[in-house]
Amino acid sequence: MKYLSLFLPLLLCACSSVGSFDKLLGGNNKLDVAPKGDMSVRNPDWGVVKQNTPQKSMSAIRSNYTVLLQFLQQHRIEYQVVPGQSMMVYVEDTIRFHTNSDKVAPASYPWMTNLSYFLAHHPAITVVVNGHTDTTGTYRLNDSLSERRAKSIERMLRQMNVPKESIYTRGYGEYIPECTNKTSRGRACNRRVELLFIVDES
Repeated sequence: MKYLSLFLPLLLCACSSVGSFDKLLGGNNKLDVAPKGDMSVRNPDWGVVKQNTPQKSMSAIRSNYTVLLQFLQQHRIEYQVVPGQSMMVYVEDTIRFHTNSDKVAPASYPWMTNLSYFLAHHPAITVVVNGHTDTTGTYRLNDSLSERRAKSIERMLRQMNVPKESIYTRGYGEYIPECTNKTSRGRACNRRVELLFIVDES
């Protein structure tokens, strides 16, 4: 009986893990395989390409991936290729905001306009929009604000005819700071939206 009581929790945990893994392999929701936070971006251990992907589809994915990297390089947008089997690109240039605002700072408009135009013509490239805040205000306010910031970028992309199904938004509140929140410069750094691209089949 003692061994049975030890075995049952392990069995339940295993079932839960198998369900999550199946979802990762077969689910259509790209947020299941996208990094969940800063550590996941830097140390990814996810992103499994389906084994049965036809060669023609893989060729199209690689083509879109190459075009995306060329675009980022031509427009001097800093980026990082995320290691792993999935073709994902994390943009190091972030979109800035003023305190307690979901309006994009003017300095971010030019490259966002170019990016929106590019994505509108490459619907097989999915963009994950991650909103963040500094520590000014309450947790609840910052959670809502980070989501509104992500949604404001979604609206900007949609206005340039980027397909709705190619955009995913998430809000992280103040929980993943890029810089210190102890200085005004650091807080300005944390009022941001980050972009992650996932290259799909055409």
